[in-house]
Amino acid sequence: MASLVEVVVPLGPRLSDYEADPRLTYAVRDMCDNGNMLALEMRQLRRQPRMIMVNSTGKGGGVAEVLPSNVQVLRRMGFEAYWLVLTPDDDRKSRFFNLTKRLHRLLHGYVAEDGSRDVITEQDVADYEAVTRAAADELVSQVADGDIVVLHDPQTIGMAPRLRALNDNVVIVFRCHIGSDEANEASRAGWDFLRPYVQCADKSVFSATEYIPSFLTTRAVVIPPGIDPTDSKNRELSPPDVTNILANAGLIRPHHPLCTRSYRATVRRVHADGTFGSAIDPDEFGFLFRPIITQVSRWDELKGWMPLFRAFVRLKRDQHLYLSSRRQKRSRERHACLLASVRLVLAGPDPGSIQDDPDAGAVLRELCDEYAKLDRDIQEQIAILSLPMESRKENALIVNALHRCSLVELPAIVMQNSIKEGWGLSCTEAMLKGLPVISTRACGIRQQINDGIEGRLVQDPNDVEELAQTMSDALKNLKQSEAQGVKARRRVFQDFTMFRVIIKWCELWRRLVDEKRIALSCADGYPSTATTTDDESMTERD
Repeated sequence: MASLVEVVVPLGPRLSDYEADPRLTYAVRDMCDNGNMLALEMRQLRRQPRMIMVNSTGKGGGVAEVLPSNVQVLRRMGFEAYWLVLTPDDDRKSRFFNLTKRLHRLLHGYVAEDGSRDVITEQDVADYEAVTRAAADELVSQVADGDIVVLHDPQTIGMAPRLRALNDNVVIVFRCHIGSDEANEASRAGWDFLRPYVQCADKSVFSATEYIPSFLTTRAVVIPPGIDPTDSKNRELSPPDVTNILANAGLIRPHHPLCTRSYRATVRRVHADGTFGSAIDPDEFGFLFRPIITQVSRWDELKGWMPLFRAFVRLKRDQHLYLSSRRQKRSRERHACLLASVRLVLAGPDPGSIQDDPDAGAVLRELCDEYAKLDRDIQEQIAILSLPMESRKENALIVNALHRCSLVELPAIVMQNSIKEGWGLSCTEAMLKGLPVISTRACGIRQQINDGIEGRLVQDPNDVEELAQTMSDALKNLKQSEAQGVKARRRVFQDFTMFRVIIKWCELWRRLVDEKRIALSCADGYPSTATTTDDESMTERD
């Protein structure tokens, strides 16, 4: 029915390497201290601490983005940490992921324009339980008393009842990365389906308080996602780095030989007829020379692709309507130049490479069809890109370079026009780079950005006119955009690096492991307040 496939995660940097960065020093030290206290709790169980992360895809999407770095750091802290991907057999894969995609929309509270919502059938329940039960049966042979299993999102939480029945002494945590801040019929239907599975977890973790359903108010905590400032998607890139990456990715022509290794696959770009082809034919797009507005995300209708696309088309067609009314001639001329030269990049993963997102191809196809209807002069202003996923590192570097590829007066503006958003790591990543961000008031975005302080938030992601005006304002008010980027960068280092987040996870795991230890001690007739004399730190810093 299903199997669990381990994702091989390289060892990664030493903790001392992170600690040497003055921006991260105190966060890394605090994390190590909390990790040592957790290790002491787990040693009461007389075995090596082990943590297992389970999700439904090894690439694409926010969960697959953050797990590698988290596993690397946990291993450096001395824990046995593993990342497993739930993979249904071929006969159930399409039905299973079709169901979980509908669950995704339900938990977001998504209702179609005609008022309809997704429904779950008895066959859906049978498929879901068959897949998750088989995965749990495989996992139970790999865990022991006191081990920590984190089940990410609705795709995997169905494993909890079976896992609990086979080993009640395993710590089970449900990590839900999605939700709705306004309960409606759709979100209630989603939680009604998940409730019997979620209640078998020791604790549930959400990205925002607003996402916690009423039946979990006493059994849930809030821990935001965190990113690694030093990984390939977020690390600093020099102009030569950006140029090399764009050339290797097939986004610009290398006019001289490159000394860097060619990428396994290159980026594909939509051509005038709506089909994909080379990103540099018939002409280069203008990376490095033009101001760029970029949205990088999954091909999901909830990401607001079509309204953003139409807003940019309006901005380009009616530039005179958005031109600054400032009296200073220089300011007006600069704004007019930016409006004329700015270009839009819409980029996402190759849909065929993401197993748990069956609707991605249809969303991208609709966007390509709309693009094919445009006049040629407008088509030249927009690039729809399919990013290769053969290499996680190369994909991350391409996204990083797309964020930094505008080397003119204004850095790239990053859009995230989400209709619904569980968190929005694309915003976090752009904020870390100090880039101007335009997004929406979706709940996950509001946890990160205060409107007018760390970025700009539109009221309605479907309002084409508001989106066009906000993009124009960002181009007009360069100093304001730059100041917001500085504040956004500071916010991420304070609250949303993986080190700050792992501190909160360690605190939660300590409480849960302690509860299991006490229960086991009482069951075995041992004192419930066992102590240890082992003061040796298991955290590697050297």
